[in-house]
Amino acid sequence: MKDCKKIDAWNAYHCNEYFLSQLVFTNHDKNSDSVALQPVYVQKTNSRINNKINAFMDHCWEGFYTCQKRTGRFNSIVDASPGSAYDVLFTGSPGERMGFHLKSHEPKAGMTIRIHYPAAVSRMVIVKKKKIVQNEWDDKTREPGRI
Repeated sequence: MKDCKKIDAWNAYHCNEYFLSQLVFTNHDKNSDSVALQPVYVQKTNSRINNKINAFMDHCWEGFYTCQKRTGRFNSIVDASPGSAYDVLFTGSPGERMGFHLKSHEPKAGMTIRIHYPAAVSRMVIVKKKKIVQNEWDDKTREPGRI
C-alpha cells in the first residue's frame, strides 16, 4: 500500500488508506439464527487479501451450554477502492435473502461482490426497494456484460 510508514514501537505500519471500509452483510432468511454459513471468506480478487470471518457469538444460554443459535451477521474490513472486486465464499449454503451494506467515509468507495451459489436458480438485486436490471449479455465474451 502506498502512503505507509513503518513504526517500530508498534511493530506495525501506519497507512493512510482512504478507501478502507466496512462490509456488513446479514442473512435475512427465516431460519437465519439456526443455519451456519460460517466461516465466510472475503477475498479480494487479484490480491492476497483473504479475511476469514465468523458470525456473532451465540446469544442465548441453556443451563450448561449455549443454545447454538447465532445472528447471521458478518463484518469485514475491505479496500473499497473503485474497481475493486471481492469473492464472498460461504462454507455453508448462502442465504437466499442476503442484505449487504458498505460503510465508508469516502463517498467514492465502491466494490463488486461476487457470490458463488451452488444451485442454478434465478437471483435478483434490490436496492432501496427498486429491482436492479440485469446486465446485458455480451456475445463476444459469452457472459453478462460489465457493470
